[in-house]
Amino acid sequence: MKTFTGFRRDDGTIGVRNHVLIIPTVSCVNRVALDVAARTGAVTFTHPYGCTFDALENSTTEDTFIGHGKHPNVGAVLVLSLGCETASASRISDAISATGKPVETLIVQKGGGARSTGVTGVEKVKEMQAQLATTPSDEGHISELIIALECGSSDSFSGLTANPAVGEAADVIVGAGGTVVLSELTEMVGAEPVLRRRAATDAIRRELMELIKQYEIELSMGLRKMTAACLSRRVISKAG
Repeated sequence: MKTFTGFRRDDGTIGVRNHVLIIPTVSCVNRVALDVAARTGAVTFTHPYGCTFDALENSTTEDTFIGHGKHPNVGAVLVLSLGCETASASRISDAISATGKPVETLIVQKGGGARSTGVTGVEKVKEMQAQLATTPSDEGHISELIIALECGSSDSFSGLTANPAVGEAADVIVGAGGTVVLSELTEMVGAEPVLRRRAATDAIRRELMELIKQYEIELSMGLRKMTAACLSRRVISKAG
């Protein structure tokens, strides 16, 4: 079977979930976002960003949040802002709205504080959930899927069960024209022969090996610095 039932978005993408996502634009409103999510079943995330005078960092933070909101598994978004952060809540909401998804923005400093904003947030999310409940399902093809793989803290059975099962699923998806993203370079160290053998072109093969080699060098340098720092602390401790 190479099809699945999902939710087609206005921009043509299709998701397998239909979440309301709460985006806290700055770490100061993480708690409010978590409270609203807990009371409604919406999804959210926490982070330490959103307030800096570095223009590039602000842009990167905003782009990351926009990417979350555009995700096919997201059907509607509540942008939760403090009001004085340097990340732009309006840029985030406008970019996500352009995809055709329902987007609401709440500003804590204009909404009477965290508690009252949280109450309003619950109301907004429930309205969105009611709207999403009427979203018609659609049939998608595996080739439309983009699946990200992430280490889930390896245990003694990972190499025996989980890894082979995930690898088999990845082969099926890629073989049908879909995309699978192996996100951690750390997880590639030691598996170079396997990845090298399966690279689609010589250019990709060379780039992959160069990235892994560069990462190994960076890891080695980091370990040396940590070792030197530990030895230095021991010397100082003994001298004291």
